[in-house]
Amino acid sequence: TAHAIAKSLNIITHPTKAELEYEKKPVPEGYNKAIVIHGTEMLDYKEADWARVLGHEQIVFARTMPQQKQDIVRELNKMGKIVAMTGDGVNDAPALKAANVGIAMGSGADVAKEAAQMVLLQDDFGAIVDGIREGRLMFENLKKCVCYVLSSNVPQMVPFLVFIAAKIPLAIETICILLIDLGTDLAPAVAIAYEEPEAMIMAIPPRKRTDHLVGLKMMLQAYLTIGLIETIASFVSFYYVFNDYGFTVESLFGSGIGFREPYEELLRTNQTERLEFFENLCVKNQHYQLLYVQKQGWNCQADFANFRNLVLSQAQGAYLLAVVWGQVGNAIIRKTQVASSFSRGINGRLGWRLLQNYPMNWSVLSEIVLILFLVLTPGVNTVFLMHAPTAAQSASAVWVIPAIILWDEVRKLICRRHPWFIPWST
Repeated sequence: TAHAIAKSLNIITHPTKAELEYEKKPVPEGYNKAIVIHGTEMLDYKEADWARVLGHEQIVFARTMPQQKQDIVRELNKMGKIVAMTGDGVNDAPALKAANVGIAMGSGADVAKEAAQMVLLQDDFGAIVDGIREGRLMFENLKKCVCYVLSSNVPQMVPFLVFIAAKIPLAIETICILLIDLGTDLAPAVAIAYEEPEAMIMAIPPRKRTDHLVGLKMMLQAYLTIGLIETIASFVSFYYVFNDYGFTVESLFGSGIGFREPYEELLRTNQTERLEFFENLCVKNQHYQLLYVQKQGWNCQADFANFRNLVLSQAQGAYLLAVVWGQVGNAIIRKTQVASSFSRGINGRLGWRLLQNYPMNWSVLSEIVLILFLVLTPGVNTVFLMHAPTAAQSASAVWVIPAIILWDEVRKLICRRHPWFIPWST
């Protein structure tokens, strides 16, 4: 009876060994396609018997006792399997308790519901699939959120490493890092939680028991791809400002120490070496010599110290803007892991997925408005040690948004065409 029911429900789609023998068909050696086991056969099972039975692709157990159900769960766990057990009676309670996920019927016995981790209130097995989908969605959205936040760490850390290694002026101040982490990044990171599931979310194989929320694959994606692109764009914007004012990249090497110090302070602390370095830097700066020394009579001491402080403040403002432009592109690509951000909406709704998370839309808009206000508003930007860059300087890294989107769209395309690549890319 159990065999016939299992076949009608497509739980068993292959013939069992008994069927092949009954029909006098050859049975391949080590045949393990399908098997049906009666509870009475399991009374004296040894380890070898369990290994033989559980090695089949399709297995049906019939007329099992409570202890035998629990044994099945434990033997599967020994094989490293994740076991879900459904039941509604007192006899199911031990196995529900032993399973990784016990699922009880809402109309079932109280003992079964107490032993289970999940209760189906409507007694609908289809709700299990919905629950798995929601669980996967929550896990995926958490991964997207963490990856989004981690990506901006790279352009925040690298300036300090460059300052230490090459003594180049610091591209971002600590207070500006707080502006990103506690200001512009906050709303988009929260809005990621409102993303809807993708069509392929149930087609992806379950993650391994050893997989973590933050693993090597996520770190590589956050730090060595998106984070690296953001860092390159930010430094391009940073040096773009310096180049506008006559500073070459080569001239900045070794200039980081005391770059922002007033001339009087360097003189008071008798930093002769630094004073000579900045005077030579002033002489080599053709832009400063032509526009300020020759036309306005500025000197290479106090006036040049004020000039380089102003340029650095402006470059740091452009760097901060570039980081946020990168995070805008990062927020867009985090909407999906496999589907294109420009695909059709959920459940066939009109429009792109790109625009269907309204909290995200408002978050990105508020992120842009906030950073423009903080960087470009006189008086406000000076509180954060910045000066407003020009329009061209502010937009010098906007290209990073389409660059990040293009990069990730290629990755998603590979995932869709070659699903085996998905676990290695997320």
